Amino acid sequence: MDSLRVMDACRRSGRHHWRFLAIVAHVVDLFAFFGRFLAIVAHVVDLFAFFGRFLAIVAHVVDLFAFIDGYSCD
Repeated sequence: MDSLRVMDACRRSGRHHWRFLAIVAHVVDLFAFFGRFLAIVAHVVDLFAFFGRFLAIVAHVVDLFAFIDGYSCD
């Protein structure tokens, strides 16, 4: 009940723009959180890409050994 009286007093005194600025600050903070979340997702995707490149190198090495083993002169 006190908060309603304070909001009403702020509205009557012309200080309602502070509430608007608080809402804007919360929205900006939400976008900042979303940006940090997307940065984490990008790092995880980059980690999977690195792991994929690592597996591709391992597959090429295994393929190279299979090629050498297939053409050995026994």
